[in-house]
Amino acid sequence: MAFGRRFGSATKQIADLMRDAFFEAGTALYEQGDPADEVYFIVHGSVRTLASDAQDRTFGPRSLVGILDAQQERPHTRSAVAETDVEALVVRTEDWLEVFEDNFEYARALILSLAERLHELTLELPDGGFPEPRLDAAPHEGEPMALVERVLTLRDVPAFRRASIQALVSLAPFAEEVRVRQGELLFSPGQIKGVFFVVARGLIELERVEPHVLSRFGPAAIVGGSAALGDAERFYTARALQDSVLLRIEEEDFFDVMEDHFDLARSVMGYIAAQRESVLDEIERRRSQAPARPAA
Repeated sequence: MAFGRRFGSATKQIADLMRDAFFEAGTALYEQGDPADEVYFIVHGSVRTLASDAQDRTFGPRSLVGILDAQQERPHTRSAVAETDVEALVVRTEDWLEVFEDNFEYARALILSLAERLHELTLELPDGGFPEPRLDAAPHEGEPMALVERVLTLRDVPAFRRASIQALVSLAPFAEEVRVRQGELLFSPGQIKGVFFVVARGLIELERVEPHVLSRFGPAAIVGGSAALGDAERFYTARALQDSVLLRIEEEDFFDVMEDHFDLARSVMGYIAAQRESVLDEIERRRSQAPARPAA
């Protein structure tokens, strides 16, 4: 997913940084608890990742293994073992991220691709896999949000928590305050493109008709999660369940700030990885609890 002809210069940089690696069937690429300082692109063979408290996952050719841990900047939460003889291309995580920073259009395209693929994954769950929002009892009337209040709201957003305060101070002036009353539509299908909303106060319900998805977002949440990046919101209706205050951010402004503050890009990629992992875990949990089909 991180390689392609469209970004020839960046792809060549990554290719130059890679080394070949070969693993015999049954050998480990890495162990649970090891630092996630390398990413593995599988050329041939299959790799199984294992954890004592989760279902195994299998990855074949053209898969990136170890990427979820690397993007979240944490040690590996699973072990990775070669199911068959495996040929892989290996790149150091920091080298990989430096290429993104040097070629921001490549990083932007990757973030949008990751968000799109995450959105496709969330459609398997009727609630999109989003946790129940925390409710906000604070009053929704009053003066417009001051700049410092917008900065503090952005700092609480999980997708931005690893970003520097300088990045959020740069982003806050582009965050336009929007107020909606209980029952009022924030947007309808096809109504918006190239923007996303952060809930400052209140509660927003997001609904898609086909397939049916219904989820709710409270304070410090991006409406639709990281999948809101791109144009996924064109399929949804968003309605206020309480009087609500939101911050409306244009994607172009968002990515302009991100280009100047790459720590924001790293934070967003880490959040997308965490959300993808959470959705995968929930899909696997629900499948394991589904009743078995009767034999024919």
